[in-house]
Amino acid sequence: MKRTLLDRLEMVNEWVGRIISFLILIIIAIILIEVTLRYGFDSPTRWVHEESGFLLMSYILLGGGYTLLHRSHVKIDILYNALSPRKRAILDLTIASILFFCFTGVLLWLGSINAFKSIMMREISSTGLWGGPVYPWKPLIPIGTFLIMMQWVVTMIRDFRQVRTRAG
Repeated sequence: MKRTLLDRLEMVNEWVGRIISFLILIIIAIILIEVTLRYGFDSPTRWVHEESGFLLMSYILLGGGYTLLHRSHVKIDILYNALSPRKRAILDLTIASILFFCFTGVLLWLGSINAFKSIMMREISSTGLWGGPVYPWKPLIPIGTFLIMMQWVVTMIRDFRQVRTRAG
């Protein structure tokens, strides 16, 4: 079976999404450990709150492309579903694309700058609780943004084909 470039790009988000889905289990496990230590042994940790936040951020950022691949992002379905597939594709190609690229373009640009600065200064948490490293997590902002942008381009190409080939 021959795979097109679009299929291969979608496969990247499929695999990233499947792998990243296991982060929820890790988040649950470390929070369970924290609750057990805090309330069972009166010995709370200093790192769980921040690290579970970083893991959740990773889950959300890296899972965005997977969510878009499966068209699971929130939409105003009552209006959107009333449209024909062709009209939905036109809406996605116009208004939705403009809004999407404005938001993700800024996120990619500023996220990349922020990640680079964080790595260069080896940024640590400023909460004072744990002071753990932040710089390994910051690059996930531009990486996740790139994955969702890549998926949007694939989706737009497929929508363009839908508009071009079907009446409705």
